[in-house]
Amino acid sequence: MTKVKKQAKKGYSWVEKGCFSLIFFSLLIIVSILLPSGLVILESHGQIKPSEVYLKNPSEKFAAIVVFGAGLNKDGSPSLVLEDRLKEAAKLYHGKLAEKIIVTGDHTPPYYDEVSAMQHYLEEAAVPSSAIIKDGQGFSTFASVENLFRASKKEDSSLGAKAQGYLFVTQRYHLYRAVYIANKMGLEVQGAPSERRFYPGSFYYYLREILARDKDALQLEFYLRDIRVNLRDLIE
Repeated sequence: MTKVKKQAKKGYSWVEKGCFSLIFFSLLIIVSILLPSGLVILESHGQIKPSEVYLKNPSEKFAAIVVFGAGLNKDGSPSLVLEDRLKEAAKLYHGKLAEKIIVTGDHTPPYYDEVSAMQHYLEEAAVPSSAIIKDGQGFSTFASVENLFRASKKEDSSLGAKAQGYLFVTQRYHLYRAVYIANKMGLEVQGAPSERRFYPGSFYYYLREILARDKDALQLEFYLRDIRVNLRDLIE
């Protein structure tokens, strides 16, 4: 009986302590990953509304509708995700919410031209080519928003130096990050989700987006000051 009591007083074994430590650090890593992503969503969700809300208020005009690229099929046509973004943008354009549509994505000639495919799709949806502005340097969401920021500060920009805000069109899970980046760069933006169906690989998209939010939130904290310094001449 005495031996049993003595053994009980020894406490946890090294195996148990190792398990507790592993659980603790695993939870710490999970929180470290999810917390920045959650803050991005919290800060931007109020600027995201269904397209129907904007269409019911035609007096609300935007300098441009911005469509983010999402890859092409092997035949060069927009992917399902991108197709829905373009459909939504065309609907909003025909609802007279903006006179311009900016298509931003990857144009790496001669092998890949995402923005031309986007332009062609919009033209097939009765959007005139004169209303479409192509940004072929949108290699990432961060780059697309930064390019928009640069363009909005140029006096000779076709968008105007005093743009009346932009309407971002992409899937909701992606909108949170795009709107967040724009907010941090001082752009006035709203978002319109473009989900129209279930997308194969959705779980992968959501998981990747969590990590992308963390990356861009961190990038903004460390590099936004440098970006503003580099753009000082344009702003002044």
